[in-house]
Amino acid sequence: MQTIQLPQHTLPRPVDPFDGFLAGQLTDATRRAYRSDLVAFFGHVPTWADIAAVTVDTVTAYRNGLYAEGRAPATVNRHLSSLRALYRHLVARGLLQANPADAVLVKSFRADEAVSGKAIEDDALRDILAAIEAVPDSLLRARDTAIYYMLVLAGLRRSEAARLDWADLRAEGVHHVLDLRQTKSGVAQVVKVVPAALDALKRYHRALIGAGLPGTGPLFVSLSTNGTRGRGLSGAAINAAMKRYGDVTAHQFRHTCCTKAIEGGAPPAKVQAHLRHKDIKTTLRYYDNRDNLDDNGADYIDLPG
Repeated sequence: MQTIQLPQHTLPRPVDPFDGFLAGQLTDATRRAYRSDLVAFFGHVPTWADIAAVTVDTVTAYRNGLYAEGRAPATVNRHLSSLRALYRHLVARGLLQANPADAVLVKSFRADEAVSGKAIEDDALRDILAAIEAVPDSLLRARDTAIYYMLVLAGLRRSEAARLDWADLRAEGVHHVLDLRQTKSGVAQVVKVVPAALDALKRYHRALIGAGLPGTGPLFVSLSTNGTRGRGLSGAAINAAMKRYGDVTAHQFRHTCCTKAIEGGAPPAKVQAHLRHKDIKTTLRYYDNRDNLDDNGADYIDLPG
């Protein structure tokens, strides 16, 4: 009898749980951000044994240690968020039964400990910028630095930043401005670009050209390798780009622009014009008056002895 040789099939190699989690992310930037936070937690690229050994106590101690080092609460929360994402993925795959970083078990810091609800605190701003400057990809670093400065110095709404084109940047005498052709009010407006923001835009433009991208068309573009590279970022994508560095929203940068301008001595009317508010009451609602406690109504109360 003739022996029939059956075709040999090679079973697929099991996917490493850490690599599998990173591969599931939509963009390279997200993968890098998660990888950076998780390697910082484990001290190296984790093995399955490392991942499986983590307990609620491990995560709690890490959170407390970061805070004791002086890390801003927003930064601590970002690290916790990365851990939660990894373990949610593993639980969903059936590789673990519970998430040791679950928010019910390991509390995050309240957002208002890092952000007043109106303005991002100085420590958190420094941490965000440091996180951007630590990005190894020079083009991504240049782009996100430019986004950071345009949001915090120009006070742009994320929708405004998403609609910008390189052709909208122009000289106005000795100054530089951006023409906002589509705004919340429906009326074209102009916003000043101060030197720090202009320098960041120039560095970003040089990096685009150096990477073979045109440096024309949409100002802020996708750098993903999934087929969207070079296309304009949406407002949601701009928001997501900043949240990776500090768990804050693009709109909180706008609040920060307002608060910093008034704290720096700008009259509210000038800040209103810069942020393009129709009503100055909106500007004053944004402003977090941190000096209010120095000369507070309570200081004038003199109770009888």
